[in-house]
Amino acid sequence: MLRKNIPNMMTLTHLCFGMSAIIFSFNGEFSKATFFVILGMILDGFDGRVARALGVNGEFGKELDSLADVVTFGVAPSLLMYNASFIQLGTLGIILTLLFPACGVLRLAKFNVHGHKNTNYFSGLPITAAGGILAVLATYHEMIPSFALVILSLLLSFVMVSNYKYPNFKKTSIPKHAYIVTPILGIGMYFFRKVYPEHFIFIISTLLTLYIIFLVYQIKLQMKHKKEEEKKEKDDNILE
Repeated sequence: MLRKNIPNMMTLTHLCFGMSAIIFSFNGEFSKATFFVILGMILDGFDGRVARALGVNGEFGKELDSLADVVTFGVAPSLLMYNASFIQLGTLGIILTLLFPACGVLRLAKFNVHGHKNTNYFSGLPITAAGGILAVLATYHEMIPSFALVILSLLLSFVMVSNYKYPNFKKTSIPKHAYIVTPILGIGMYFFRKVYPEHFIFIISTLLTLYIIFLVYQIKLQMKHKKEEEKKEKDDNILE
């Protein structure tokens, strides 16, 4: 029974991280709020894989994950940005705050209906990535002009519901070293926060961005190699 519920407990934990981010954002503690969004991103990247590894993945877990994603990566980053910057924009700020999670929900609904049709790519930027980016932008809102934050928020909302293709990490194998690096990264996050509290979010977001870029590159190489093998196998069958 416990084994079956491990992935669901991970999902509920990242939901609690999202709620914590909301609370901290209303208290004006934007760095802490972003920290919890990032923690949620890490958990969200593994709950589905853990479910498949344990052989307990099902429709209930998928729906629970989508509902948790709405809070942690849709509502929490949007309210974080509102409390940090958009609150000064009046009605426009409210509209932007409503628009982001609305587009995120549309993105999740589209993925739940059509996501299984293409194992290599999915359409639209995942809400997890969009929410993480928005949260980091909110943390450094004082360093970014308000008009730029408005444009970036609109852009993130648009790319979530767009048809642009992004690598599907859930369907594509991740290099084994990723499973080693992730817990090390988690420990590093703790010590960075202790040693460099003022620059913590900047350091972590930079490391995460660089590592994600590296993973995308690795995954694209895997996909290219797989296509070459399939083409070679097809050519061999024709010759036979």
